Amino acid sequence: MDRFLRPERLVVDPNDPDAQRIWKHWLHTFEKFALKLAVSEGEKFDLLCNFISHAVYELISDCTDFESAVNTLNGLYVKQTIEVYARYLLSNCKQETGQSVDRYIQRLRLLAKDCHFRAVTALENQNEAIRDAFISGMSSPEIRQRLLEYSSLDLAKSLEVARSLEMAQKHSVTYNSPQATTFQAQQSTTSELSLCSAVEDTIDSTTGTIAAAQGKCYFCGGAIHSRSKCPAKDATCNKCGKKGHYKKVCKSKLSTVYRHNSDSAAYTITAASSFSLSRAVMKIQVNNITLDALIDTGSSESYISASAVRKYRFKTFHSSKHISMANTNLTGYTRGHVNADIKSKGSSYKDFKLHILDNLCEDVILGHDFLEQHESVHITFQGPKPTMVLNGMKAANVEPAPLFQNMLKECRPIATKSRRYSANETLFINSEVERLLKDGVIEPSSSPWRAQVLITANERHKRRMVVDYSQTLNRFTLRDAYPLPRIDDMVSQIAKYEIFSTLDLRNAYHQIPVRKTDRPYTAIEAGGKLYLFCRIPFGVTNGVACFQRTIDKIIEQE
Repeated sequence: MDRFLRPERLVVDPNDPDAQRIWKHWLHTFEKFALKLAVSEGEKFDLLCNFISHAVYELISDCTDFESAVNTLNGLYVKQTIEVYARYLLSNCKQETGQSVDRYIQRLRLLAKDCHFRAVTALENQNEAIRDAFISGMSSPEIRQRLLEYSSLDLAKSLEVARSLEMAQKHSVTYNSPQATTFQAQQSTTSELSLCSAVEDTIDSTTGTIAAAQGKCYFCGGAIHSRSKCPAKDATCNKCGKKGHYKKVCKSKLSTVYRHNSDSAAYTITAASSFSLSRAVMKIQVNNITLDALIDTGSSESYISASAVRKYRFKTFHSSKHISMANTNLTGYTRGHVNADIKSKGSSYKDFKLHILDNLCEDVILGHDFLEQHESVHITFQGPKPTMVLNGMKAANVEPAPLFQNMLKECRPIATKSRRYSANETLFINSEVERLLKDGVIEPSSSPWRAQVLITANERHKRRMVVDYSQTLNRFTLRDAYPLPRIDDMVSQIAKYEIFSTLDLRNAYHQIPVRKTDRPYTAIEAGGKLYLFCRIPFGVTNGVACFQRTIDKIIEQE
């Protein structure tokens, strides 16, 4: 009898479509199992932790008792049912190919459970049918989405909410519609720049508003229509970078213009003068032509002036890249790129990519894509204060962690069955493997162990590749009892200080190396190949204890 009551390990992800059904069945089985063993309420939480995977345990790691843990998991697994949507699924459920009549009627009965059918009058039945048709046939997906936020909704309430949302949408359009424009003649302060004019200057002298000319929309070039229905309302012009119109109707004289929302002046890529930046300017060879290059530590990429490209007739390639400055209101687009051979200070750079921009303060701007090829960059300013080091952190000398010193005697290699993945999951796994190989986190392996990888997603639908060690090494690993710090004790210790600093380790486990003798245990199958971890992988039993022990040693040494 115990064999049938014993629950399986809970490994389901909350984002799984069947998570609620699996969780309810598993919880029922677990409750029966705990009742059979006569486990006390105080021991049920410990028993629960033994029957859940490491990923599920992370969801309840802050809980201290069984009731709070179950409430937390109920909130994650049990989704609120929406009556209208449930009825929509019921009415649109079709018999699948190869599905028997019995399985089909069973599926319909399961869907009907969430519809909350009840005894109603003929009028109430009629109103519910109208409500379902009203929401299902709504042309605005935004209004339908807001209506489906209600778990239950009658016809009167749905009509009231839809009316208010529709009125709000109409009022919102008036904020985005073009306002009356007044034109004033003034002399341009920059001879090379002009602001983008997305419309013809056809003015109605009576109303002061822009009138349509030749029966065409000034924003998209199509037939006349309201601004709210214009397809170019949210588009960005590929010529001037301004939002609200297409390139084919743009009247700007230049291809790349930077504009600040609160000012009527046009901006170039930099407002600083060349003289003030002279100490960061050096001579470089671009395709054997000498140009002035500005070292810009605030630029993520490198650029070349469009005037230099035209003057020296560099070969260009078509591309368009959206760029923005520290103030995100200053944005624009590049005009292609150049693949150039660069020589500087005795170093050569083959086929280096330079994006083309107008109105640069120097011929070339060298950003981080150029600077990161060097160990460090020194710019001498000869100022009175001592040298400033931007990156002064040193790498900690971390000893390999003894991750698998508590293994059971019956430990034996296990190679789990290979999994099947969709095309998108395969691409994601391959990209993650490439990144981990590049960072030195994993390496090819010939280990007799083999665990499988899984793809999970958080509440923001961000995907992660995780490893399921529950069927391999975690089965033979005893827990490391190294204590973890208590939050309340830490708060008491640091309460006496006034200034604090924090350090957020990226993929913290991957910063701690694993002993070479322990690495074969961590072998995984990914992308059809076998790899092992050189750093602590996520999902192993004693990863938390080893990581905390290493951090404590580093802090003690400092």
